[in-house]
Amino acid sequence: AVVDVVLSRRGVVEGTVTVAGGAPAVNSTVTLTGVQGTFGQRTATTDALGFYEITGIEAGTYRLGFAAPAGTNH
Repeated sequence: AVVDVVLSRRGVVEGTVTVAGGAPAVNSTVTLTGVQGTFGQRTATTDALGFYEITGIEAGTYRLGFAAPAGTNH
């Protein structure tokens, strides 16, 4: 899944990733990619509760992607 994110000022992108039924998506990869500028890309891995956090994000437009760990289907 992919979500577009726009930050109006410097901040943090964080959240919880879940699978169908609401269970946490453990060890999923979350990728934040800058759509404009020189941000590039950063990744985070969800914890046992499905939580992730990417800090130090400048104002701008980003694409946020989610991928299940290899060998799973969530």
